[in-house]
Amino acid sequence: MKQTIAIFFTLLLCLGGLNNAMADSAPPSQNELNNLITQFYNNRGEWAGTFRIRNIERVKLEQHDKYRMIAHVRYFYVPVPGNHKGRTDTGYDQRTFALIMNDHHWEVASMGKYMSAHF
Repeated sequence: MKQTIAIFFTLLLCLGGLNNAMADSAPPSQNELNNLITQFYNNRGEWAGTFRIRNIERVKLEQHDKYRMIAHVRYFYVPVPGNHKGRTDTGYDQRTFALIMNDHHWEVASMGKYMSAHF
C-alpha cells in the first residue's frame, strides 16, 4: 500500500511538472504578443527613438519549437515627436520578430529587416 501511494504521488508530481512545462512554452496571448513587439520596436529596435508602433494590423506566428518562434507582423508606424533624425513620415511596414522563451517568459530577441514578414 505504501508503495502504491508513493508511486501515485510521484506520478502526480511528474504530471504537475509536465503541465507547468507545457504552460511555460505555450505561445503568448495576442495581447501579450502585441505588447512584447511594441515594446521591443519602440525601445530597442533599429528605429527606437525615431518611430513607434501606433497599431499592429496583423500577426502570423511560426513556432519552431517550444522555446523559439517567429512572429510576422504588419504594423503602422508614426514618428516620435522631436526625434533626433527629424523624421516626420508615417507608414506601414511588416517585419519578423524572433521570440525566445527566457526564464519561463517570452521575450523578443531581434527584429527582421524592412518588409521581411510574409503572409
